[in-house]
Amino acid sequence: MKEIKCIVWDLDNTLWNGILLEDKTVTIKDGMKEIIETLDSRGVLHSISSKNDFQIAADKLKELGLFDYFLYPEINWNNKSLSVKKISENLNISLDTIMFIDDQQYELDEVKYSLPEVVCYNSTDYKSLPDHPALNPRFITEDSVHRRKMYIDDINRKKDEEEYKGPKEEFLKSLRMELKIKRVEENDLQRIEELTVRTHQLNTTGRTYDYDELKELLNSDKHILLTADLEDIYGSYGKIGLVLIEKLNDPLVHMIRNAVD
Repeated sequence: MKEIKCIVWDLDNTLWNGILLEDKTVTIKDGMKEIIETLDSRGVLHSISSKNDFQIAADKLKELGLFDYFLYPEINWNNKSLSVKKISENLNISLDTIMFIDDQQYELDEVKYSLPEVVCYNSTDYKSLPDHPALNPRFITEDSVHRRKMYIDDINRKKDEEEYKGPKEEFLKSLRMELKIKRVEENDLQRIEELTVRTHQLNTTGRTYDYDELKELLNSDKHILLTADLEDIYGSYGKIGLVLIEKLNDPLVHMIRNAVD
């Protein structure tokens, strides 16, 4: 099973007990906050697809201390499948890395019919989520722990870009981006493995590497491993790139090797 990058939650009788529009004193389900916090610490993102009044639901989530955990929440009266698809697009992740959780079988079936790639999960089993294999990454890296913050930084970045009055080039210049390229060290390997496994759109080779393969390449006299980190005034993007160079008797390779040594 593919690793789940985001859980999309229903609210009524899923995140909390009861229906909010009928009873504003609804209480969060037992252990739910701890489960969300645990999965968040592993780098699993959270969002919402709920048929509700946005402001009333947002106020309840703030009261429960949970609102900030949910990215691009879709709290409206649309079909759940439309909301899940929009969340996927906003997060720029594929549908087969999303899990949708609801207490209503009709809603689960509607999403499964319209978006067959999405993993649908009945909320009655929510306590077993921390043990779900697709929600247990092999490694929990620094980038995993800060993944939600990176998305929040990006939301703020995009918002300011939309409001910026000048040319796009000037806005990009104002970000003061700094790209750092360095040789991979052994303590980078967990994140590098995660990067090759999780990232497919910009992987020009289509090849993924596990930890042991990367460690072998790191210790190889015939290869150079480089990693790229990016940050700007909003925060860090984390490790965003990996370069694998095979050493040949070529002046260009020697030039690159000398530059990073």
